[in-house]
Amino acid sequence: MLKKLCFLGLLALHFQASAQDEFLDAVPNEVIVKFKNSHNQFTVLGKVASQAQVISKKSWPELNLHHFSTKPGDNLQDVISRLKNDPSVEFAEPNYYVRASNAGSFSQSSANMRVTQAWTKLSTAQSIEDLPIVAVIDSGLDLNHSVYKNTDRVYVNSREIPGNLIDDDGNGFVDDVSGWNFVNETSNVMDTTGHGTHVSGIVLGSTEDIVRFDSLRSPRIQILPLKFLNSNGVGKTSDAIEAINYAITVGVKVINNSWGGPSYSSTLHSVFNLAYSRGITIVAAAGNEASNNDVKPVYPASLDVPSLISVAASTDQDSYASFSNYGIDKVHVFAPGVGIYSTIPSNSYGLSTGTSMSAPFVSGLAALIHAEAPNLSGYQVKQIIMNTGDARTWFSSYVESGKRINFDKAIIEAKTLASEPSYQPNYSPSYSQGSRSMASSQDVAGGMGCGRVTALYQDAGDSMINKNSETKFSFLFLFLPFLMLIYRKLRTLHLNQRRHDRLNVDYKGHLITDAGYIYPVSIKDLSTGGAGVQISDFDPSIKIEKATLVILNFVLSPHKSQRFKGEVKRSTKNGFVGLEFEKN
Repeated sequence: MLKKLCFLGLLALHFQASAQDEFLDAVPNEVIVKFKNSHNQFTVLGKVASQAQVISKKSWPELNLHHFSTKPGDNLQDVISRLKNDPSVEFAEPNYYVRASNAGSFSQSSANMRVTQAWTKLSTAQSIEDLPIVAVIDSGLDLNHSVYKNTDRVYVNSREIPGNLIDDDGNGFVDDVSGWNFVNETSNVMDTTGHGTHVSGIVLGSTEDIVRFDSLRSPRIQILPLKFLNSNGVGKTSDAIEAINYAITVGVKVINNSWGGPSYSSTLHSVFNLAYSRGITIVAAAGNEASNNDVKPVYPASLDVPSLISVAASTDQDSYASFSNYGIDKVHVFAPGVGIYSTIPSNSYGLSTGTSMSAPFVSGLAALIHAEAPNLSGYQVKQIIMNTGDARTWFSSYVESGKRINFDKAIIEAKTLASEPSYQPNYSPSYSQGSRSMASSQDVAGGMGCGRVTALYQDAGDSMINKNSETKFSFLFLFLPFLMLIYRKLRTLHLNQRRHDRLNVDYKGHLITDAGYIYPVSIKDLSTGGAGVQISDFDPSIKIEKATLVILNFVLSPHKSQRFKGEVKRSTKNGFVGLEFEKN
């Protein structure tokens, strides 16, 4: 009996520790929430914000997802519990950190993947506009490297004019000519660790020779660098969502994810489900802890999205790489991941090891398949890659397919199936909070996850660039001149029929009432004394009474806003609201 009581006590302590572990590797005071449906979600958002005492940071309305911050000192676990109890909430979770998965013939690896043989079977190079795009969601890219600079190997947003500080294409990102930096919210995607540059080189090197590089040769694919890992190789779930959503909007064919962590995220699951619905092939590194992902999952590699390919690392001699994660249910194929040669910053090349290096081989192959058979879905591309690999007896104990990828056989199969119609099975994700019971506090404190394998480098000194500080921006100083210019222009206008002349404008924003309700609005006119706004998607049942105290949030860009306190002076039946600003 005493043994049973001791066991139950230890079990209780285990679950208590597991619950606490969930918040150890997350951004402090931040939570991500998904609502069950989109109907009046901004109204519900205001209610949730008021009741749970959270502040809205970012929204993805098309996914019903919202990013909140809590008050400093609030117990994040209690806030999430309250949110989960709200009937309008599908799930609520911390904003988890994730980490990079560091760790003549075909020049990048001597493994017998028959890469160059596959190249001889590829169709004539396509026009730049039709090339498959691979989003490398990572630490950025050294755009000054000779392989990437002015070579058409990097995606260029032709609708954006470089350097004019204007959002020419209206997508909410200023000067996003070649990707975006979600860490610092700028167009500068320069790689500060070398990880993303190395990964990108493997993706590109799977489609052409980047060691004996010929810039005059037409590219077969393009890279879209999306930076969300900081100089320490750590990224936020919220930034990963932004990057993935951006990639989907651009229309990429493949998303490479050489990063991960032990925390299941319903939010990541949701955005990858959107990618699946768009026919995108999703590739993820299995991780570098030599552990079984079927028992101790790593995410996003362990998500059950049907077009997701989880990749383990093999050696050039087709043996299992001792550091690699595995799992016959959750890991799908092998690709080389030991001593892989690829581009690194400062116009150099170097070696690196890890499942981070295995995943981009699969991404490069997937892109070539999409080029040969553009009608196929990401799910169909995954089946081709898994079915055409080279089987090894010992591989069947580690991955679902029991195979290491083979480029030549995969391209032959893709050309055979090129006329097949697009198909993918129906998929309804189950957003269940994953267990963190295997992720101990020691794992988190030790910086584990997917980043344990040490990289080896050539021609780059003793390491890749690794800065321990991040650029900080003060938006106040950025916007003060702009706001002062508006203020001066408004003060120069004098019309008899108003105390303050009003300037016709067309801004987007939010109207936040003193009760905590948030309404998306279009700002129609503006003066030093007030503004006129139109509630978007107006519901006639909504009535904002006169004398209601509000905050008007001007959205100058997705990452720049300004707020003014005011009072409702006019409220019409069609959702137009007239505001008077506080004199101060």
